[in-house]
Amino acid sequence: MQPVSCAGCQALQRRLSDLQAENERLRRQLDEATRAGKRQAAPFAKGQPTDQPKKPGRKPGKDYGTKAHRPPPSPEQIDEVHEAPLPDVCPECGGPLDETHVAQQFQVEIPRRPVQRQFNIHVGQCRQCHRRVQGRHPLQTSDALGAAAWLWLWSRSRATS
Repeated sequence: MQPVSCAGCQALQRRLSDLQAENERLRRQLDEATRAGKRQAAPFAKGQPTDQPKKPGRKPGKDYGTKAHRPPPSPEQIDEVHEAPLPDVCPECGGPLDETHVAQQFQVEIPRRPVQRQFNIHVGQCRQCHRRVQGRHPLQTSDALGAAAWLWLWSRSRATS
């Protein structure tokens, strides 16, 4: 364009260049927005991280909800029952043990005929080092109790079938 000497024309020319710059800026914004909408996963388009993020996981207190789990199913028929008593002394420090409760673990052997065994595992606590100790029977294939025991048993049954 040629330089204009008229004051009104100069003002219009400045206004025109401002509008063209704004138009270009808005077009770039529109292009970015349409491209961002088409991306499936945009790991780096999250923006700046917050200065003080919240801690992950469930929060403690009354808003946590019910702390419960399903009781594990017990087999209909038990062929053998074995006791897994506590050792005489703590395996860590050699101190005396106090039995706190007896937990149950179920195991299914699958030879020609399945043999269902129940192990009454005596669980206790050392009086000196306060460590948790549980008994062990030679026929046991796992030390897991509760939900972990059923998960282990389920994964073993899936592997054999």
